[in-house]
Amino acid sequence: DCPTCDPMPIQVSITNMLRKNGFSVMAMAPVENPAKCWHQNDRVQVGQAMQYIVEATRGFYGSNSSRPAMYAIGVENGGVFLGNYAESMGNTFRTKFSAMCLMNSGIWHKNMKAPAFPPVAFVDLARNGELCAHNNLTVQVLHSKNIPATQFYSDPRPITKGYFTPIMSVNESYLYHEELAKAGFLWPFNGVLLKDPTSDYYRRDMMAILNRVAPEVASSEPMGRGLNSPLMQLLRLAWGYREINDDHIDQIMEWFDSHGSKLNT
Repeated sequence: DCPTCDPMPIQVSITNMLRKNGFSVMAMAPVENPAKCWHQNDRVQVGQAMQYIVEATRGFYGSNSSRPAMYAIGVENGGVFLGNYAESMGNTFRTKFSAMCLMNSGIWHKNMKAPAFPPVAFVDLARNGELCAHNNLTVQVLHSKNIPATQFYSDPRPITKGYFTPIMSVNESYLYHEELAKAGFLWPFNGVLLKDPTSDYYRRDMMAILNRVAPEVASSEPMGRGLNSPLMQLLRLAWGYREINDDHIDQIMEWFDSHGSKLNT
């Protein structure tokens, strides 16, 4: 688990659904630096951890447990590690995967060959258009090699200068937008929100900025307080956590059932 990463609600929902259907779920961090997720130097330790999980769960999921379906929440480069080493894991650690789901991550190596490489589903919740485009190209490459692959993604909702006018004045909205950008909460090129507003850590800073530029909004009830306030609803909409919803969970599970070896629960 990544101690500094706050999963989005949809990540938790997808994770719980996959677990119920027999998928092993992994999001790991290196022992040497628990504040960061996997990197290349962690290959041996992560491989051993995967092997341990496979051995520990053997028998729980029936005869297919020798080829577990792995699901990596790709915080930082966790999913990159699983995607890039999925093929070699079979040779090094006798661990092969029946399917993979990479969330907020991608695959950058070129050694993807069927049947050694498992079916892959990319779930792009990050507001990263470059990653979405890369994964779209990867899906095409996988298809050309007869490897099942698909992509689920959400589009960001950029925060414009007038984005907050439904709950504050135009001038206050402009100032709040400007201060959020100065504090590093907004991508300077397109106004995309970069930090999860539901995180207590980031929400505290966002509210501190609001107190400076629009104190009446910040102090009103429930306007500027609580996760369900009008302000938080706007921020959460911009963050995009509702853009991939329960319908996508069903679609993801249906895709895995069709293309990956569903494990017995």
